[in-house]
Amino acid sequence: MFPAFLSGLAASLKKEGVHLAMETCGMFNAKNPDTKTLLHHLDLLLFDVKIFDTDLHKRWCGKGNAPIKANLREAAEAMNVGKGPLVRPRLPLVPGITNGEENLSGWAAFLSGLGIREITLLPYHDHGNSKRLWLSEMPESLPVIRTPDAEDLLRAGSIFKKYGMGVHEALE
Repeated sequence: MFPAFLSGLAASLKKEGVHLAMETCGMFNAKNPDTKTLLHHLDLLLFDVKIFDTDLHKRWCGKGNAPIKANLREAAEAMNVGKGPLVRPRLPLVPGITNGEENLSGWAAFLSGLGIREITLLPYHDHGNSKRLWLSEMPESLPVIRTPDAEDLLRAGSIFKKYGMGVHEALE
């Protein structure tokens, strides 16, 4: 991300009345003044979260999640005082990886504690496996992961609802 360029572009677009949204995995420097300016110009921040436990996040994603949580906290604080965008977390539901009760409860407690009131659940699908062929990686090397069904989504959603959160499901 190039925060100086993007914050200038965002300011210009806002002057023209353009609604601005940004999608992020959360690995940015929220303390950077240009990033703060950029966030101030956004209307919506789609913030993907995955694994709450730091060690498991490092195992599955390659890095710990402390910066992600810190940036999410910073964005939520800005939202709560009217100096930032609506923060909408999204969580991919991957059976056996992100759909466990401990993971979902961890995120629900954390997010609701930040004043975030809604989350979107994204059911895992294997539609991107064909791209692995282009990269000379055979899909057979992937573990077989099933797509979550309606019951899985209801169970996951109920955990967030216990914390007073609204739940949206991105279904095909």
